Order: sequence, then structure tokens, then C-alpha cells
Amino acid sequence: MVWIDEIEIGKKVIVIWKKKYFKPIKGEVIAFYSGEIHLDLGNGKTMAISLTDEMIRSIRCLK
Repeated sequence: MVWIDEIEIGKKVIVIWKKKYFKPIKGEVIAFYSGEIHLDLGNGKTMAISLTDEMIRSIRCLK
């Protein structure tokens, strides 16, 4: 699990879901708003994820 203060713009993260049939999502943090992170998925797509979503198991920083 990543603490909120460890998430910075430009860091690559992986979002792991509680449900096994959801694929983990990798992306670069492009924005951080109140309770949401916005990820650049790299293929011209972006995604906003609410940090209060109960479906999230963990968010980890990639090296």
C-alpha cells in the first residue's frame, strides 16, 4: 500500500484490484486532485482513480 504523500506527479504506479478478474493497471501519475489520481496509461488514454474506491487493494510505486 502506498501512502498518499508518496504519490507524486511523474511517478509510475500500479493499481491492484481486489477482484482477480480485473487486470492491474500501470501508469504514470499526471495529476493528483482531492481524493483522485489521474494516470497516463501510455497509449493515448488516461484514467482517473478514486483513492476511496473499495475495489482497490493497493497502489504501488514502480521502480
